[in-house]
Amino acid sequence: MKLYRINQNAFFCTTMWGMTLAGIGTQIYFYPRLPDRVAIHFNALGDATGWASKTTLLIIDIGVLLFMAALFQLMLYYLPKKPEELINIPRKDYWFSPEKRELTIKKVSRYLLWFSNLTLLFLVGLFYLTAEVNYYQTFRLGNLFWLLIGLYLAAIFFLTVELMLFFFKTPRK
Repeated sequence: MKLYRINQNAFFCTTMWGMTLAGIGTQIYFYPRLPDRVAIHFNALGDATGWASKTTLLIIDIGVLLFMAALFQLMLYYLPKKPEELINIPRKDYWFSPEKRELTIKKVSRYLLWFSNLTLLFLVGLFYLTAEVNYYQTFRLGNLFWLLIGLYLAAIFFLTVELMLFFFKTPRK
């Protein structure tokens, strides 16, 4: 039996664009169901404080998703071409030595892929909650918003700690 190894970068990039398309699909699904005037800004308590047309909401949400996905894709493309001075990691002299450079770029790329997917997932969730609030005309974000933001921040925190711990370890001299 032959085992096939999945190219993880391709998988994460496909997932990133898949989430972007899912977010766009969600916005297109909700668009005809929303009232003409929708809430687009909420205060810290979750109450709606800013309003716009549903077309503005659609354009902003889709624009942000496409911009973020394209930005992450460009960052991934240019990361291996960037000068080492523009990449901030601990013990740069060790990690950018000729024998470690490929591993370093791979590790930073993997972090960026995780970060981009988590960020897009957060945005899709946030835009869904915004559409749902406007659909039901409650005009108040519930506890799901705080759960969403808490999970996102916790995931980014642990991912960053894992990355920093990786780059702080070097062989003893």
